[in-house]
Amino acid sequence: MSGDEFHTHARAIAQIVMHGHGHGRSLSEQQSVDADGRPLPMFSYPAIEYLGQLDLRGRAVFEYGSGDSTLYWYARAGRVVTVEHDQAWFDRLASRKPPALELLFVPDETYARTIAKIGGTFDIVVIDGIDRYDCAGLAPDHLAPGGMIILDNAEWHPATAERLRKADLIEIDMNGFSPRRPYCQTTSLFLRRDFNFKPADLVQPALGIGNRQRVSSYDRPRQR
Repeated sequence: MSGDEFHTHARAIAQIVMHGHGHGRSLSEQQSVDADGRPLPMFSYPAIEYLGQLDLRGRAVFEYGSGDSTLYWYARAGRVVTVEHDQAWFDRLASRKPPALELLFVPDETYARTIAKIGGTFDIVVIDGIDRYDCAGLAPDHLAPGGMIILDNAEWHPATAERLRKADLIEIDMNGFSPRRPYCQTTSLFLRRDFNFKPADLVQPALGIGNRQRVSSYDRPRQR
């Protein structure tokens, strides 16, 4: 590969990450947002794109750890309950909290047990705060049939990931860049074996950011 070709490839990749995914905007605004300024979870971009393909209308979400992700879930799901241990993060979100968002401040050792105090089940449980190992011990008991648990920064929490696998959940690891960060991270999805989320669109996979739009001639029966 010539030097010019190398730089052309590098510019194309930078364009996809910095502009397509909105990484540049996230850096400049110091918020986890997409290219249009809409809130995103600080998950890996592959995980964000996968979640974007799902129809979350009417789904119930319980989130350990608040932030821009909370507003993302609120815009897409039916019910969102978020527990936060950090006063500054809590105040930051409370100042722009939508009316129906259930935002809880739990700064002590009862944090992980909040999901049990709320009661009921949730279609999605997000583990992205403190005490992740303890949260993983309780989350499966409050996961609705067909639901999933999301463990962010799973590469930093191998024992927590193992605990979720031992709950008979299917682990899918999605590694890649994420909003605001100059390094890759792993966001892991843990699916119940009866996982049943419907797609948001008729065609799956949806066209991803940076994809070339085409349909292969191999995507049809061979003409005899």
